[in-house]
Amino acid sequence: MSASVGRSNVDEECPVCFTSWDECSDSLQTPCKHTFCGRCIRRLLQDRNTCPLCRNPIDIEHCYPPGLLDGFKEKFDVEEGQLNEQFNYNYGPKPSKRQLITKGKRIFHPPYEWYKIAYNCLNLDVDMNWLSAPDMDNQWPIAYHGTLNRYVSSIFHEGLRVRTGDEVVHGQACGQGIYCAPRIQDACKYSTPTKIAGKKYNVVFLVRVRPGSYTMWDCMNMQMWVITNKEDVRITGVLLKPA
Repeated sequence: MSASVGRSNVDEECPVCFTSWDECSDSLQTPCKHTFCGRCIRRLLQDRNTCPLCRNPIDIEHCYPPGLLDGFKEKFDVEEGQLNEQFNYNYGPKPSKRQLITKGKRIFHPPYEWYKIAYNCLNLDVDMNWLSAPDMDNQWPIAYHGTLNRYVSSIFHEGLRVRTGDEVVHGQACGQGIYCAPRIQDACKYSTPTKIAGKKYNVVFLVRVRPGSYTMWDCMNMQMWVITNKEDVRITGVLLKPA
């Protein structure tokens, strides 16, 4: 690492390439609270998984846009113990070669380019086989739920539920229930941006769905899973992407 890294004022510019934050659209902050432009920190962490400034061990999967985590907690009044930040994850760009992954006997389509803020699923006080069972018969598959920004706070604190009356947004298409999609780009179509830490983000909920509890529909060139019982869908995280 060049000695010039230490000269930069990280409050004004990237300490590696000296690009000002006004000119950088892709800055990332490490868990040790040092900020770099995304291009620089991704390149440096390919060679060595330590912070270029303080040498603390880090990885790119735990680097987030500055202020995003604290801004999310403040905006949605997150209480102590609601999150499990060791499972936060930056999914990063889509790889050129993708490995087929299954969860609960369904293909898992990773949410590339999204940032995950992880729920503390231990608060559910249930057997955790649904989340990480070695026996695939017990593991619940992964899906995504997009929503209007005015519902994000209530869903975060109270969970998903079957909406009725004037709250129904798209329940006429495939029947009344909780709508989820196995691909995040489809769920995001039902999301409206919300401002967090001064920037607009799309917000989608990462969920697990009980096997056999949902019906599958092809709706407007999208696959949808419709769940009629709220106990059959559990939120495991919130996904955020710059709008």
